[in-house]
Amino acid sequence: MTRKRNTLDGWAALLDGTAEGDLIDLFGREARLRRSAEALASDELAEGAWVDEAEPATERVRLAAQDADDSVTFADAQVRVRAEWDGGTLVLVQELGPAGVTAMVGGTPVPLHPGRPASVSVDAVPTELVLLDHRGRRRVLRPVT
Repeated sequence: MTRKRNTLDGWAALLDGTAEGDLIDLFGREARLRRSAEALASDELAEGAWVDEAEPATERVRLAAQDADDSVTFADAQVRVRAEWDGGTLVLVQELGPAGVTAMVGGTPVPLHPGRPASVSVDAVPTELVLLDHRGRRRVLRPVT
């Protein structure tokens, strides 16, 4: 705003005949100002700082918080099972604990083997995971954060 006012004041002074400089100096100053603005705009365009706001964003962004809902780790002191939900399928991977445990997911027994994925069809990720060891003892695993 100040620059515009200074330019307008310069033109008014020229028209009044009270200008200290001549018309060539004023045009030179105006040309340098426009050249600097154009250089700044082209630098911003070259660096990618310029965005066409009329064009909608086409790429989709997936946030880490969205990924957290799809993967849960259930654990207690001796057993750890990672569960990844992909639509209607829950993939369980036993990361820690003895071999021969079976997960009960919605009434369906899912045999687990350390390091190998096992899948079961479910509607959502369960809030807790019930395991049965090779002797039939029940163990409840809760989600860890």
